[in-house]
Amino acid sequence: MIRKKFTIFCALLSIAVFLIFIAKNAMAVTTYGTLGNFDVINDTGGDCHGFEIELEGISPSDVVYTFGAPYQRYGDPVVVYNSTNTGAIVRYTALYDSSNSTWSAATPYTPSCNLVASGHSCWTGGVSNPNDYYSCGCDHFGVSLIKSPTKTTYRWLIEGSTPGTLTPFGSDVALPAPSWNVIPPAVPAAQPQVFVAIVAPEPEGSDEFGEALWVKIFKTELEDGLREDDLVHLVIDDADIDIVPDEPGEVEIEWTLLQQSTEDEGEQEFGGEVGEGNEAVSRRFEFYRYIGEYDPETHEALCDNPDDCPEAVGDFVGDQNVAIDLAGLFEIPAEPTPSPTLVSSPTPVSSPKPTEPPNAIALSSFEAKADDDGSVIITWETATEVDNAGFNLYRAKRREGSYARINEKLIEAKGDATSGAAYSYRDVVDHAGGYFYKLEDIDTNGESTMHGPIKVRVNVLE
Repeated sequence: MIRKKFTIFCALLSIAVFLIFIAKNAMAVTTYGTLGNFDVINDTGGDCHGFEIELEGISPSDVVYTFGAPYQRYGDPVVVYNSTNTGAIVRYTALYDSSNSTWSAATPYTPSCNLVASGHSCWTGGVSNPNDYYSCGCDHFGVSLIKSPTKTTYRWLIEGSTPGTLTPFGSDVALPAPSWNVIPPAVPAAQPQVFVAIVAPEPEGSDEFGEALWVKIFKTELEDGLREDDLVHLVIDDADIDIVPDEPGEVEIEWTLLQQSTEDEGEQEFGGEVGEGNEAVSRRFEFYRYIGEYDPETHEALCDNPDDCPEAVGDFVGDQNVAIDLAGLFEIPAEPTPSPTLVSSPTPVSSPKPTEPPNAIALSSFEAKADDDGSVIITWETATEVDNAGFNLYRAKRREGSYARINEKLIEAKGDATSGAAYSYRDVVDHAGGYFYKLEDIDTNGESTMHGPIKVRVNVLE
């Protein structure tokens, strides 16, 4: 396998998250470790004297590595509980000298930083001359965890009203954090399905919709999985090894719009079955500001296709790089060899049980697409159908919300045990926005299986 060169982009926020998974059984996935590292630009308008990373849902003992001295101006951070004891804070700070009222370090505000233009990472090892880093308004931070946080927030720290104290800058540095979902293979030796989801920023104040973001998605799959030292390759600008896709040929989704509302969390999920022979999946999410028009009453973005409104694509905000290792995750354990047992009389042997029937259907695809008239076309295809009676479709406004059946009567099965069939259903919705759909198959014995959810965004209703 060829691994391509990767250059760490110095932008407002560039994050790399590395996930390794191990399995305790065929249906359970346990997080082994994560690493996040990023370059962040000081866009506060003034000097900063520190930075903090708040990680909800973990404790300080779950933070096993931090990026710091001697490569970074603030040195090693402190790791403490947050104010509510519901998470950990990794805090980088300068020291204050009260005798002369000065700080030991500062991230200057330098909009024309050369490191940004050249694409180098913001630490002493990311540039040929460390002085270029110290004079530039950007920094590099990173953590390694043994547990995944439920939420991550980033904040610049500036001098407070009392000299020698630090306080968070007025607005957080926030990007959608990807989360993984792994579906085991339906049959032994097949490949699993791997999905990664991102959720848009929450609405603020009285707005019905939150701030919108454009996202471009890159994807690659690796044949030999991920190695422990790949954690290091995510931190440094390694010229020889790369696990992060960033080439034009690796673009999976050219553009999509993220936006959350009070009725729709704005989650979008990407993925599918892993290619044969591949043992790792890596994705890169590039985020850009949405600077197009908003609805003045609801704050909903009025354009979701840059081809229609190229002026609505703003500055590059940052990126998230995530990778998941599947090597050995779904291997079938060898059957233990039974020890011989001596018996003095014949042991009765029970009659063999009949072979259990396979699942009612083998689903090949399940998709939803918004039509030009604002309706939603839901399509699915099966490879085989065994004793399948038919299907039901369900719709909700939130992924974990209450799903309502949308078909009046059962959608009759058309496939059989040797061949599948293609299906289509048109759903008419009342409002623009995001919708989630689930597919239910029901066999002739009344047993049912749910598939999905999948999501579609309806933008215009005529």
